Amino acid sequence: MKEVSEKVLGFSRLWVWHPENLEQRPEYDYVKYISYEDIPLSKLFPGFKKYNRMTLIIDLAKSHEEIWRDFKKRCRNSITKAEKLGLFVVKSSKTEDYNDFYQAYMLLCRRELLIPHSLKFYKQGDLFLVKQNDKTVSAAIMMKDERHAHQTMQVSMEKYMGEIIFLYGR
Repeated sequence: MKEVSEKVLGFSRLWVWHPENLEQRPEYDYVKYISYEDIPLSKLFPGFKKYNRMTLIIDLAKSHEEIWRDFKKRCRNSITKAEKLGLFVVKSSKTEDYNDFYQAYMLLCRRELLIPHSLKFYKQGDLFLVKQNDKTVSAAIMMKDERHAHQTMQVSMEKYMGEIIFLYGR
């Protein structure tokens, strides 16, 4: 049985499909709707917390100036602040940088009681480091295919939490 919960994506219905090869299939085809609007998330997903995350989609066909203009003021200010602090982004493929990222990631997993992915998993992605005076202050893994890139994980020193924006090649 395939289930897709739209509540995870911010909606309030669960769709349940029964595949064609299911032996004990009901006598009729249906999509079952279950409303979750009155049930707290903690009851639906014990141990999970709801976070509102921002997704930034950048059309790389636009010019650098158009992309900059399309950023919200807060985003532009964060980038400018990072530049004034001397922060810069570099791409790394060094094993020791992946190991440093993974060590910081494991500390995060222990602190937040998360089940970690393997180092091998993260080595499939591109590693970007935010540096200040040649010291790494944050790192992010970007997974990508031919058309998309997705920041899978980011770890930062607490001093810089919320201030670091990854903008490679600015």
